Amino acid sequence: MDKLKKLIKDFSLSYDIINLLLGMVLLIFLILVFRHPSNRLFLFIAFTSGGLMNIVNGLKYKKDPKRKNMGMSFILFGMIVILIGFLITV
Repeated sequence: MDKLKKLIKDFSLSYDIINLLLGMVLLIFLILVFRHPSNRLFLFIAFTSGGLMNIVNGLKYKKDPKRKNMGMSFILFGMIVILIGFLITV
């Protein structure tokens, strides 16, 4: 168990696991959006999970000094996606 925790810390696999879960949520809710286009809650959850995926990727890139600017732009784009999803569904 300790080896697994060390591996997760060393390779920052926690971001990848969160990204994987958000991707599965995004895929499920995109299918639901296509099946029920009038349901705004499904659309909002799809936009939110997509935005959170961008934010998580930005946090991962922000740790690397060479890709810090790209990480900040990913975070900003994720916030914009969530804001657009909120504005569309309200």
